[in-house]
Amino acid sequence: MLEVHKKLVDDIHDSPVKAVVIVTGGGSKVFDMLLSRGNGSKTLLAGYIPYSSKETDVLLGGKPEKYVSEQTARSLAMAAYQKAIALRNSHTDPVVGVACTASLQGVPKEREGRQHMACIAFQTEDSSYSFSMELFPQKVKPAYPIPVDAETARIWEEETLAFKLLEILGMVSGIDYAHQKTIGFEYLNGCTSPYAAVLNKTSPYASCLGLGKFSYNPVDTSNLVIIPGSFNPVHDGHLEIADYLSKRGLDVRFEITMFNVDKPPLDFQTLQERTVQFDTLPFKLLITCAPTFVYKSNILPGARFAVGYDTAVRILDPKYAGPVDEVLKTFKDNGTYFYMFPREVPGMTTEEVEAVISKLPGEIIHEPMKHCHVSSTELRKKA
Repeated sequence: MLEVHKKLVDDIHDSPVKAVVIVTGGGSKVFDMLLSRGNGSKTLLAGYIPYSSKETDVLLGGKPEKYVSEQTARSLAMAAYQKAIALRNSHTDPVVGVACTASLQGVPKEREGRQHMACIAFQTEDSSYSFSMELFPQKVKPAYPIPVDAETARIWEEETLAFKLLEILGMVSGIDYAHQKTIGFEYLNGCTSPYAAVLNKTSPYASCLGLGKFSYNPVDTSNLVIIPGSFNPVHDGHLEIADYLSKRGLDVRFEITMFNVDKPPLDFQTLQERTVQFDTLPFKLLITCAPTFVYKSNILPGARFAVGYDTAVRILDPKYAGPVDEVLKTFKDNGTYFYMFPREVPGMTTEEVEAVISKLPGEIIHEPMKHCHVSSTELRKKA
């Protein structure tokens, strides 16, 4: 380790910032660097190396569409941030989640055309940022000449990536460090965000008013119907349901939750990308931290929810929200009501589905929906 990096490690440990770091595919030497000079516990709350894709899925809360990507790195950084919040000794300790997912030199050989790259991200209480770097051939100034044999190349890439992670920690710790210029921070993707109040649960939800404006005031739920979803992207199926309910005289709003039971958490940049879709739509949007309908019911008592048959079945699955009797009691106590729209449920007939979801308080919609089978996942695949 270079002397300048030793000094950086010492400065990081002297700062008040606490971190959880997750690395997969490369960059694990950052742990050696942080621990080699003692006082590692001053900075590192926990470190994770989920080389198994299953373990990565567990940390994310779901399977990503691509493991080596800025999106996945940001999701891992958000997961790391959540762990840091849970592990810090004092609620006043500033914390950061740092994550890296990489594809490095294979040893002794690798498949032809393999791209050597890394995606690094960090999450703080009010910002999400990420960037990608090509490692071999790489586009940052090397610490020493680029090697040509596979084993040395692997070592070089691991160390280069670890240095970058160290520099990220230095930056978020507020350290003035000249070597940070090698990272190329002008290429950072991300944003600071008003969603921070929701992430840190100082507000149960944020109302998006369009064009970057938000409100944290309580919403009137007496005539409110909410359409939850990931909206990646918004499609005709969502809009058809919204139009149908709007014609009934209901106040229709869409809802995106930052945390989902079976999907990776959403960082601020991803939320911003999805939120702007609603700037040109006649329907407002709520951002919540409610992963289950029991949670949604508790923060929005009296509200109605519009869901597909497939979602309605999951609402009554104990795996998602607990014992069915307790779930139904919560809905009854909160005055929660559901509009359930036709949608295919694999392995179940329509009659079987309706027998299950009829337990929910609400109305099963039998009117045919032209776009009921449109899928955001299929739209992304086609795109």
